[in-house]
Amino acid sequence: MARKILYKNIDQDIRSLVKTLNESGIVKTYASCAGHGSDTAAEIIFKPVDISRWALLKEKLLQLSDQLPDANINIYEWHRIGGIDWVLEVQAHPRNRQSLEFEGSKVREVLNRTFKMIEKVFEKRGDPLPRTSRGKDYLL
Repeated sequence: MARKILYKNIDQDIRSLVKTLNESGIVKTYASCAGHGSDTAAEIIFKPVDISRWALLKEKLLQLSDQLPDANINIYEWHRIGGIDWVLEVQAHPRNRQSLEFEGSKVREVLNRTFKMIEKVFEKRGDPLPRTSRGKDYLL
């Protein structure tokens, strides 16, 4: 049986997105990092629970990535000895690509805004997403 992970132990910047993904019933996350310091990337590692709905959502996330002016959403399979995992990575990039530098808290701002947009993709669908763990403050 999987151990319970308290949401309060997840990086605050990415906590809401991780919870949204888990509550969707489409994927089950088991690792995440919102990035630290000058890091311009954040990631969530997960396994799809509902393969057909994941395929549809994956396309929507890639479409969203095409529309972002200052971030990329990368989705890829991670082949490991223990099996295949998926990674959802959000990579902030500077508007001024010649300098390749961010100003102060710009990275956090870009990542947090992108996290919110991803949450909306998971929440706003033609059919309402089941909220399998609504009201619980932990992952099962």
